[in-house]
Amino acid sequence: MLSELSKHIEYMKWDLTDKNIPAEKVYLNFKKLLELNASDKQIADIAFEYHNLWNEPTESAYYAIYDLALLEEEGFERNREEISEIIEQIVL
Repeated sequence: MLSELSKHIEYMKWDLTDKNIPAEKVYLNFKKLLELNASDKQIADIAFEYHNLWNEPTESAYYAIYDLALLEEEGFERNREEISEIIEQIVL
């Protein structure tokens, strides 16, 4: 049985089949990852997929997704509040 978090990650991957997903939906999906207590690695992994496949991000959304994709890299670690602030940049 898949956890709610695992289901949400799969849903986010499925959402990318429409590469023109609106920024508001991406924002809500990443906020839900935080609510479901996704690990930094889980957030970084899905952000990496969005960074490579999402066609229409705004400039601020592009950089926010890029920053999220780097969460597992040494020197780019962030606390939950900082991650939340990065996610907010998706809809600016």
